[in-house]
Amino acid sequence: MVLHSPMGAKIVVFEAVEDGEALTGKFSAESGWNTEIYEGSVSGDDFRFKVDFPVPAMGSFTFTLTGKVEGDSMSGIAKMAVGKCKFEAKRI
Repeated sequence: MVLHSPMGAKIVVFEAVEDGEALTGKFSAESGWNTEIYEGSVSGDDFRFKVDFPVPAMGSFTFTLTGKVEGDSMSGIAKMAVGKCKFEAKRI
């Protein structure tokens, strides 16, 4: 997944598990950072979940990601307290 954040493009691996209308999973990056998603839900091709991203010297920001799955791709908007940004991902 590429998250086009205000701190620059962030590339993360997003592992997702759909169980009915529930969505669980985790984010990880080459830097060794990883975290679980929470409050995840699925409705048809639409999804929503939250994840906390660490920001050096600032703690962390909570992102709420909403979007749509289309085939092997997904895209949407990530909202946080200081604005929003786009993201996209491809199944690998």
